[in-house]
Amino acid sequence: TQHYFKKTYAKRNQSCLHEKDIKFFAEVPESLLIRLHEEVYMPVLTSSLIYGKLDVAEDDRALLGRLCHLAMTYVSFISNQDVFIEGTDAQYAYAVTSGR
Repeated sequence: TQHYFKKTYAKRNQSCLHEKDIKFFAEVPESLLIRLHEEVYMPVLTSSLIYGKLDVAEDDRALLGRLCHLAMTYVSFISNQDVFIEGTDAQYAYAVTSGR
């Protein structure tokens, strides 16, 4: 119903603030954004199952830092929203940081 969608999407917009929603980040020097992305995403990347299976030397931290800056972002989904649909190609890989 219309009420359900209004309630669900209004709640989503109030509880999830993303980097792209904050105008300040468009003016931040890229070198600072790189460091910020490393701080935010490196723990997610290094704790993921994919990273645990890779034999990555400590020297490759710069590579992982670039991955954090160029390829990672937070996304949020509402309850029961389709993230993957059986029979279609996946476009992204996700690391769940909260929810289920």
